[in-house]
Amino acid sequence: MKNIVKIFTFLFIITNYLTNNSFSTTLQEALNLAYNNSETVYMKSYQKDLSKIDSYKSFANFLPSATLTYSYMPISRFDNNSTNGGNIGMPRVDPATLTPFEQQVMGMLAGIGDLEKDNKYENSHSFQAGVTASLSYYKTIPAYMASRKNVDANRYEYDEFLENFGLLFIQKYMDVIYYTKAKEVYEQMSETYDKKLKRVMIMNKYGTAKRDKVVLAEAQLYENKANVININSSLDKAKMDYKIMTGQEPINLEMPDILNSQLPAENKDDFISLVLSSNSNLKKVEKQYEAQKYAKLGYLDILPDIFVSYTFMKMKSGGYNIQGDYVGLGASFAFNGRNKPILQSVALYKNYRIAELNKILKTKELEQEASYNWEQYFAMIELVKATEKALKASTDSLKEVKIALSTGTATFIDEMDIETQYLNANLNYLNAQKSLILSYYKLISMTGVGKIPVK
Repeated sequence: MKNIVKIFTFLFIITNYLTNNSFSTTLQEALNLAYNNSETVYMKSYQKDLSKIDSYKSFANFLPSATLTYSYMPISRFDNNSTNGGNIGMPRVDPATLTPFEQQVMGMLAGIGDLEKDNKYENSHSFQAGVTASLSYYKTIPAYMASRKNVDANRYEYDEFLENFGLLFIQKYMDVIYYTKAKEVYEQMSETYDKKLKRVMIMNKYGTAKRDKVVLAEAQLYENKANVININSSLDKAKMDYKIMTGQEPINLEMPDILNSQLPAENKDDFISLVLSSNSNLKKVEKQYEAQKYAKLGYLDILPDIFVSYTFMKMKSGGYNIQGDYVGLGASFAFNGRNKPILQSVALYKNYRIAELNKILKTKELEQEASYNWEQYFAMIELVKATEKALKASTDSLKEVKIALSTGTATFIDEMDIETQYLNANLNYLNAQKSLILSYYKLISMTGVGKIPVK
């Protein structure tokens, strides 16, 4: 029995060690999980593909339209109210004025009248096939080009979504790391404040500390306990968001190392130029503007439609067979609502101007944003260096106060205060690292990369 207990204890220790030390999750691995498992990414991908369907519809306007019609009519009774020799509803006409095809039709109808007289009934069959091709390329070409530009715009919009999604996930990833470590720091701080409060209460009891010192120590302790509660809540939220985006629990997330990572440009001016030439959001706006340039040619709808058509017809009824075909060139013009194309062209021009102004505005905004984010990145580098120095200084101070405490030149309260400063320095350094990492990947995302690459 003891051996079994030892075996299980050994297995537990090994499992715990492997879980906490061997298996870890890098930012690249976690980000790949988020991209591959998120329903939002799949939904956006399908929405992007919808614009292709609209483009296919627009291209279909270049193709001829075909019609095929077949009708069957059982003849069971005729109303012989004709004034033309007993034929069905036929007015008196001069055969010399009819074309051969019309004479065939008249003969067929006359045959139907004869059938009624003879009390003979036959069924009627008709078949017709036609092909019509539009020659109004001044309408179809601009519409097709506008649809193609919209396809490009939606593709860049999808890339923009992937960049924003990646940045949001990196934020959640860093939140898990920050709040996990912050929780440890605040718990250590609670222990420090608790020890400080107990010592101050003893000192107050023996008259070596005033009551206000006790009240201050209590306030510090309870304020820190409130911070622990808030940190735990924020950590739970960050873990939940991480799991929603990846489908997995966050386990041993590694702090990304970007200090040796290469920037997308050598200087700010080059970075701004790169952003203005490749940013997904700006590319989307530019393609939307180009689409509206073609769409505003919709005023050409006021012109008539030109088409060429071919029709074949075959009919059998009353013992008569009629067959014929014809090729025609025609034009059509809608007279109803004549002001509609004019009003529509005005609306299209307004949309074109809005798209043009939006492109100009987005370019200016993006230029300012690129400049700000570039400077912000280097500011974050300086912040990390400053907090790192502060952490080192507080570490040295903590060592010195412990030595002073052992020699009697410092009090226990002094040690607690220095230890509190040391823990706060840890939080500041950790927060600065988080801000630097987010600032770096913000620069990367602005260059129009789609899925954010992580090193």
